Amino acid sequence: MENEKALILEDSKKKSNPISDPSISTLPSQKVLDITESHHSAKQRKLKQEFADRQSKRTKDLSHLIQLDFAIYDIFELTPMNEYELYVRNYGSHHSTHSITQTNEDQSEVDIQTDDWYVNDRWTQNPPHQLIDYGIEPPSLPWMTKGKTERQKSSKTTTITQIEETASHGPRLGPFLERSSRLIESLLDESTSPDYVYDEVNSHGELFTNSRSFKTFSFLAEYPVYKIDYYDDNAKYILITWNCIKERSLLGVKSILIVYKLNDLQPFRVLICYPKITCTYISPDQPNIIMAGTKDGSIQLWDLRESETLHMKNGLEPIEEYQMRWPSYINDGDLSNPHTSAIVTLHHSNNHLKTKTHERNSFQILSIDQSGYHQTWIVLLQSKESSEPKLLQSHINLIAGDGWMIEPPNKSDFIKDNFIYESLFFKTGKYILASDNGIMYHYSKFKDHCSPKKFLNGYTDLPNSLSVTCLSCSFFNDSLFLVGYDNGLIDLFTNTTDLQLMNWNLDGRIVQIQWSPHRPSVFYVLVENGLIYIYDLMDTFIDYCHLFDVTNENNWCTSFVLPYREGTSTQAALVLGMKNGQVLSFDIDQSLTEQLIDEETEFSQTISSLGISDPQTD
Repeated sequence: MENEKALILEDSKKKSNPISDPSISTLPSQKVLDITESHHSAKQRKLKQEFADRQSKRTKDLSHLIQLDFAIYDIFELTPMNEYELYVRNYGSHHSTHSITQTNEDQSEVDIQTDDWYVNDRWTQNPPHQLIDYGIEPPSLPWMTKGKTERQKSSKTTTITQIEETASHGPRLGPFLERSSRLIESLLDESTSPDYVYDEVNSHGELFTNSRSFKTFSFLAEYPVYKIDYYDDNAKYILITWNCIKERSLLGVKSILIVYKLNDLQPFRVLICYPKITCTYISPDQPNIIMAGTKDGSIQLWDLRESETLHMKNGLEPIEEYQMRWPSYINDGDLSNPHTSAIVTLHHSNNHLKTKTHERNSFQILSIDQSGYHQTWIVLLQSKESSEPKLLQSHINLIAGDGWMIEPPNKSDFIKDNFIYESLFFKTGKYILASDNGIMYHYSKFKDHCSPKKFLNGYTDLPNSLSVTCLSCSFFNDSLFLVGYDNGLIDLFTNTTDLQLMNWNLDGRIVQIQWSPHRPSVFYVLVENGLIYIYDLMDTFIDYCHLFDVTNENNWCTSFVLPYREGTSTQAALVLGMKNGQVLSFDIDQSLTEQLIDEETEFSQTISSLGISDPQTD
């Protein structure tokens, strides 16, 4: 029993202290080394350390004397390429050019115009053929003359093909050329002085001199000039209308319009139509578009850019080398045309439309007939390449918009037999319609409230015998306008009061009134007997200041116009339409065209002194 306890106690000691086991050694592993070799290796390490120390010291000493330089060498460089560049490199590296780029954005297009590449053929042959082994012209080798490439075959027609492709794939080329031609034409008109041939009688008083006659046709001698028009902001064209033509060679044509340029006495375009014309209009956005309203309620449109070749097969022979032009578009027989009476006026509605394509342009007009019906129209212009080479044909379309019938402020004002005879539009969007009962009604194109609602002539003793014959608005003060009546009365109004400021009386029916575009206080009045009265309100308010008389026994003035181009040095002129169909032009004296010192301000103060404040000075 005691022996077993002694064995267990000895076994536990061995487990708790393994070092006591003689079979396990705690000393590191030993290696036998040679004394000679150990000494040699220690000596080598010492020599290397000394050499390294000397070299480090030498480097440190020389670093103050030597400045190191850097050299960079590119062994290989690969420029990164995107997907498009890789496509151009693989596909477009052989005789091709980049002409257009299309992005993924909607309605976004970027054009890149490049010059034609100059391609020169070079060839070489080894062994040489007929002692020639190279050249720069197309080779004449027998085995290469038959197999020309496609590029060599089309080398002669490359320029023509590129021009045709440019014309067909360049939608903006036509509008660009049109705008450029307008600019060049206007610059030429301003820089060149017209070579006028003056008549033998070159003076009609001191105020109007240098009489000139526009060229017309001989058969128009028996027809009086009905109307002379131009666009106020840009008198590039003068439009003259003759009505009731009975020339047999014109196949029943009732109206002829001749377009003249401002500085040219020769006709620019000759326009014809079947119905009788009652009003004309030149678009401010498209001066090459002429519109006319007719007695039967239709609208005629002409495009002055059309080539004469389009009108050579219209059944009419040229008159004195001038080709007659039918309308480019008419709405006769169109069921969407609501006008059943004569159209009184055509006016720009100030609503510009932009379409997605550059080939199409559009604008809106407003037409009013004698019954008071208003109709808006959208004029669409689309340029299209004609079948004939180098001919740009314009296609016009007229689309009916909204229409409405006007209502007078008081329903009792309208009589069944009353008609709208004249209209006057202001820059504010408001306008006046004058009826044959002498009352003028105030409206707005935007259907805003208008005050006053109507303008009264103040002649209570003549309630129904007055008829408005003409209206004219001042060029300098949009609130002032003049009214002419069939009994010779003239009223001065502002669009803020319903009663007239001043009135004058002349002998005979008032045919036409026009404010001067040069001076704010001057206006011209044409009476039925052909006399033109000139008023200068800075001189006197009582009576006219000048009288212009070009009448004789069988001829007198039937219409006139004062064309004016702002910003040009063109001589101010007075254009007269005569009863015998003749059209005359006179230069106006500077006393009627040059403003006095502070004339516009003093005239506004004079208007205020009449008891009515001028809206532009408030």
